[in-house]
Amino acid sequence: MSVFSSFPGHAHRGIKKIFAANILTLGMIALLLLVLVESLTGGYFAARTLNLLGVIVLILSLTILVLELVGVCQAIYDEPSFAKARNMLLLTLGLSLLDIVMDSVVLDLAGDVTSLLTSLFIIKSIMRLAGILKNWSVQRLGQRLYWLVLILNGGSLCLSVLDNLIQSRGSGFDRVLVLILALAVLVLSIVATVMYTMYLHQAVKMTSVPAWQQPQEAEHGAIDN
Repeated sequence: MSVFSSFPGHAHRGIKKIFAANILTLGMIALLLLVLVESLTGGYFAARTLNLLGVIVLILSLTILVLELVGVCQAIYDEPSFAKARNMLLLTLGLSLLDIVMDSVVLDLAGDVTSLLTSLFIIKSIMRLAGILKNWSVQRLGQRLYWLVLILNGGSLCLSVLDNLIQSRGSGFDRVLVLILALAVLVLSIVATVMYTMYLHQAVKMTSVPAWQQPQEAEHGAIDN
């Protein structure tokens, strides 16, 4: 089988791994939500259980980063623009490892920024693939999702900054506000991650068909990447 007849097989296998990583991300957010509810209700879990949940979240976050990194490295073979996402993932992984050692709010926020940029680069790369495969519907959907993810995750990042600023003041009233802001951050993250994961699922389906077998859509509304 020639390279052309198997295209975009590498992208398909890579995006499937990125999709799997985002399913794990939803699971990790669910655990974080559980910890937050625990804080709001005054607590039913023992400290040992909360510590265990924290370790699970840490392991999940590193697993997600590695899985995404392997995925984008595979996808690069079919679409070189995935290299931007790879570079951001390497930076995010480095920041995460430093944050484990130093426990820094600045490093944590920097990791959030690089994670957002990674998602945006992946969306753009999928849009480029969709253009090559003449799948204009996936390309247009990516254009809309790009801005939605930017707005939702950007809003979540701003709330995280505000949350950390309030925590630095440390009054009793502020504790309630911190928890409310943390809940808002999680809700925005859930919405953005669900929408992004649904788009990745569309990309997996699109790349599961070799280029020469792709259904031809009318070129109305094609986007120049």
